[in-house]
Amino acid sequence: MRVDERCLLAVTVLGVAVTLFSLAIVGQVFPLHGAPAYGADFLNYWAAPRIAAKDIDALFAFEPYMDALRTQYGEAVYEHQWSYPLHSLFFYAPFAALPYLPALLVWTVAGLVAYALVIRMAAPGVTARMLLCMLVSPAVLVSVHSGQNGLLIGAAALGVLLLIEKRRLWLAGVLLGCLTIKPQLFILWPLILVMMGAWRTILAAAVTAGLLVAASVAMHGSTAWEIYLRDIPAMQWQLMHMIPAEA
Repeated sequence: MRVDERCLLAVTVLGVAVTLFSLAIVGQVFPLHGAPAYGADFLNYWAAPRIAAKDIDALFAFEPYMDALRTQYGEAVYEHQWSYPLHSLFFYAPFAALPYLPALLVWTVAGLVAYALVIRMAAPGVTARMLLCMLVSPAVLVSVHSGQNGLLIGAAALGVLLLIEKRRLWLAGVLLGCLTIKPQLFILWPLILVMMGAWRTILAAAVTAGLLVAASVAMHGSTAWEIYLRDIPAMQWQLMHMIPAEA
């Protein structure tokens, strides 16, 4: 084992220990009262397509969304809020077709596999030990524990850069257009692509995003997007500033 591998292993072991301890403390201070002990954030991704299929308007208001969430999962659910653009439902729908626990398992495995594959593509010389350390790093553990989409989003983002490097600019743009499901992470991409001169990627991303939005309008109607753009930012502002929602 080389020195750099030993350092990485030592840092990983320390990080894993601190992360597990932190998760244990959080679980004691903020008990979930029967809500999912693992994958709590994934509950949003899993339930939203089911809720939207029955009542799309329930996504845009806190109490109706919580009522629908309890109907899908059970009474023991802590507070959630839907904030993703409507075309993201296309990507979460396959997981919503499964029961919760099998869906969470598929979600977790898919994220880990995508993350590992893109690392191997980006750094072909990475050893098995180094890859293992990355797969049990604190960021990965937290993502797996919470069921967040960070592994898949991160793998896709790095995939965009790798495709651009390989001059597969159109495919990179298609993948980047799919990443608009998390728009708050999309802000710097246009600047990056302009600086790189990747104009075909910009065009492909715009067309892909436009087609996804158009498909969601065709499925859910333009009114749903109007309500989303009007109400979701206000809900997010309340959440960030801890402003109680009006009754």
